[in-house]
Amino acid sequence: MAWNTPKVEELCVGMEINMYFPPEV
Repeated sequence: MAWNTPKVEELCVGMEINMYFPPEV
């Protein structure tokens, strides 16, 4: 990852969390 921005990291983590835990709960 060439992006060193916490915002991008948060986005990636958010996407991963959404993949693992879909917004169905």
